[in-house]
Amino acid sequence: MQKQKKILFADDDIEFLKTYRKIVERAGFSVIEVYNGEEAITVSFTEHPDLLILDMSMPSRSGLEVLKAIRADSWGQTLPIIILTGKTITDKDLSEVTELYPTYYIIKGNISSEELISKITEVIK
Repeated sequence: MQKQKKILFADDDIEFLKTYRKIVERAGFSVIEVYNGEEAITVSFTEHPDLLILDMSMPSRSGLEVLKAIRADSWGQTLPIIILTGKTITDKDLSEVTELYPTYYIIKGNISSEELISKITEVIK
């Protein structure tokens, strides 16, 4: 039996997380939720998820700070990361983000739950 793939969702929008946790678990993945950037970094390094889905605007550490911290580690350099955010990003921030190689950068309102599951499956299966 194949081990269930583990996804870490980092977002401070609790309602969003509740909704998407159910959708992602129904698709056969294990989900860990964190609500701020500091937790995202700590849990990433302790749990070693197969995928990180990261919001850009969170308390304690921004998504960009999380991305930098994870990519600075040898393990984190290859971690697939989907940025799923409602935040409008500046050209400067977008330039910094793309230099850190997220797998996808998606605006929350621009993707259906089915499309997100498709992207998750593409990235980690």
